[in-house]
Amino acid sequence: MQPSDSVLSHDQVLSKFAKIQEAHRRRAGEISTKAEVALRTEREAAVEQAMTYTVSGIVRGLAA
Repeated sequence: MQPSDSVLSHDQVLSKFAKIQEAHRRRAGEISTKAEVALRTEREAAVEQAMTYTVSGIVRGLAA
């Protein structure tokens, strides 16, 4: 907090608010990106597992 004898101008308040708002946007973007990467990784793992099961089933079918 600012000391009571230090009063910010309207422009200073707007500038500080804009800086805080931009920091929040950047952080939200980072969180969103991390979530997207995690989801993509999870999906890729599921596809890889499904492909493994499919290939395994084909090989067993050919061997039978």
